Amino acid sequence: MIIKCISEDASLENQLIEMGYEVKREANDYRIIGDENALNMVEDRGIVYSKDGEELSTVVVELLKKRGNTLAVSESLTGGMLSAEIVNVSGSSAVFVEGIVSYSNEAKMNRLGVKEATLDTLGAVSAEVAYQMANGLLKGADYSLSTTGIAGPTGDGVCNEIGRTYIGFGSKNEIRVKTFVFAGDRKEVRKRAVNQALATLYENIK
Repeated sequence: MIIKCISEDASLENQLIEMGYEVKREANDYRIIGDENALNMVEDRGIVYSKDGEELSTVVVELLKKRGNTLAVSESLTGGMLSAEIVNVSGSSAVFVEGIVSYSNEAKMNRLGVKEATLDTLGAVSAEVAYQMANGLLKGADYSLSTTGIAGPTGDGVCNEIGRTYIGFGSKNEIRVKTFVFAGDRKEVRKRAVNQALATLYENIK
């Protein structure tokens, strides 16, 4: 069995290796060759999205197809990496409407309808901005994802620590934002944000 999961539990990898399992980790994404014991362990510690080695992006695209739903994403922190992960999946054009890289505050306001007052008061790296970014895409898609955060190596001059990330998920019924603090260098933080955004989508549509 090839188990694929997302987990921020730093001790998980060592414990699996100590138990004799083969583990490959990329950011917060794990590929584990194991049995039911390994599956039970990672289900308690993370989000299991595949038992046959499928990539998370493939899993969510296929789920969207089955449901007949569409997706749009707005990215700041991840700078297009999330959109690229989705369009790498063959057939994603059936469900993926658009991806907007709204890196500047002006783009957030002009393309997504983020309020200038929110940016001035809370800054671009905030839960409210992630909420408004996700909301700005729902007119044209069933679901939306948004990412904003600090990848480092420098901060934002406000009070956000490096690695702090806000991921928004939107649907016709609700918009929710989760907060994460990812470890690693700039590349690792952005990759973890992509993985977690896809995992957030999976949790909400599975």
